[in-house]
Amino acid sequence: MGASSDTIPAAVGLEGRTVRARGDSYLWEWSAETDVFRIADREGRTMVSGLLQPAVTVLRPESRENVCSAGRPESCSVEDETLSVRYEGVNGEAALALTLRFDSDCVWLEPLTYETASAEDVVSVHCHARATGRGAMPSLAHTYLVQPGICESSALSPVLPTMIFRAGLTTWLGRGSTGSDYEVFQQWGLPAHYFCGITLTSEPCAAGALTTHRSDAFCCGLAALPNADYLLRLEDGLGSPMLDVRSDLWGQARGPGRLTFGERFVWTFARTYREAVRRYYLKLVDAGIVQVKRNSPAKNAVVTAAQFNTWGAQCADDHMLSRFDQPFLESLYEDLRASGMRPRLFVIDDKWEGSYGRLEHDPARFPEFEQFLDRVRADGLKVGLWAAFLRTDDPRTIGLDDRHLLHDRAGRPLVERNKFQPYFLLDVSQSDVQSALRERIRAFAERYRPDLVKFDFGYELPSLSVSAPADRAFAGERFLECALGLIVDALRSVSPEIAVMYYSLSPLVVSHIDLHSPDDLFLCAGDYDLEANRRFFFSGLLGDLGMPTYGSGGYDWSSMRQIW
Repeated sequence: MGASSDTIPAAVGLEGRTVRARGDSYLWEWSAETDVFRIADREGRTMVSGLLQPAVTVLRPESRENVCSAGRPESCSVEDETLSVRYEGVNGEAALALTLRFDSDCVWLEPLTYETASAEDVVSVHCHARATGRGAMPSLAHTYLVQPGICESSALSPVLPTMIFRAGLTTWLGRGSTGSDYEVFQQWGLPAHYFCGITLTSEPCAAGALTTHRSDAFCCGLAALPNADYLLRLEDGLGSPMLDVRSDLWGQARGPGRLTFGERFVWTFARTYREAVRRYYLKLVDAGIVQVKRNSPAKNAVVTAAQFNTWGAQCADDHMLSRFDQPFLESLYEDLRASGMRPRLFVIDDKWEGSYGRLEHDPARFPEFEQFLDRVRADGLKVGLWAAFLRTDDPRTIGLDDRHLLHDRAGRPLVERNKFQPYFLLDVSQSDVQSALRERIRAFAERYRPDLVKFDFGYELPSLSVSAPADRAFAGERFLECALGLIVDALRSVSPEIAVMYYSLSPLVVSHIDLHSPDDLFLCAGDYDLEANRRFFFSGLLGDLGMPTYGSGGYDWSSMRQIW
């Protein structure tokens, strides 16, 4: 996407082997001699610095060893507000080219190209990282990291000093994962697709360290979704956004040839990190990449309604999964009505279904399920239903088979499991799966007429180190968007007024989601109210894009009223 017609370029100049770009809120400078760039705020204080050249890790079949070595800046050219840099000798004989475009209020990093004459697979691309021969080390330097959703627990703040990351940590900036391929339990803010930072230009205890010596904030975010997993690597007090491609496992980014990675990144700047995030969101709107949502009054009434979700009570009374039944649902509803709380939306959580995949209630456990929904509506409440649309207990129950599931590296159907039973994940990149799932979703929406659908467990989609879709064009971050597009389009084909709730701080999927959920809060015992408000601090920015935040019950009965 190009810039909007009213975009104002920055002043960009080349002096010898140094490039400087000055915008209204930043100074960007880079030396071809050292390959180090620095971004300063309007007062000249460094916000962030690091290496410009990405480190590309490849696997060569003859050696079966990873190779990751830096090239040298062979050429750089400035044309209007654009800088183009070409590196030669990357990983021996390959070349790497990148382009930056400087607007007055932001910096765009265009997709990079990697040209190789070798038979090799790209394993990962580490932006702003130092190649070490076999891998890469982060190089971005700033004093504080701001990463909403870095952890589900309130014990780990979203604002952290980078100096604590010595041993190394890899976290998700993208859709997330809850299998063996994650290090920190993440859910509520995923996908986010951005991170922020601030730098102190003096010693932390010096006079003015947190005022005059504290820089403005930057936000670095995706402007398009890559077919790679989007991660953040933190080590030795430094950071590096990382695209985990894993062509060594799946063969989708294999040389020889010219390969393109990274889609686009955009850097925005402001006095505070919250405002920098807002500018990231609005810059995507200005560029025509994201459209602000315009809901009907009827849908807005649903997404802004006070909501009660059954999951907390199911857990508290040991009525999870197959122990969830009609008598408990009826008693829970009666208790809610007697409590004095007056929600306008009643959401029935997992597991009202008989089996995953069919999207039908269990007639044995819920013999009068539809009559109960009618009763809730007659009482003046809206109805919400939970669904993990990508799960199936048995693909044959919806006319599919094992070929239509996600598979592991050995070619076996990938098995996930909750406390009581295993299940599988549908590969929505396949046309047969899309047709079958679309039919089931339409039947579900027509039969149960939900006002809101709580889509869950997009964050359990496996990383590319574990599995990949049959159509590799939808690998990585694109797989969740592929699923969301299919699910939401099917729901809206029955009724455009159905609202969809999901966990996501990303502006790039806002067209598919109507309501952001800040839950789960189950790892925040004793801090539900405080942690909920901290999450609202970040998610409230989605309001600029037309997406409100669910108030969160925290799944805790005792504090529900206070959170409301």
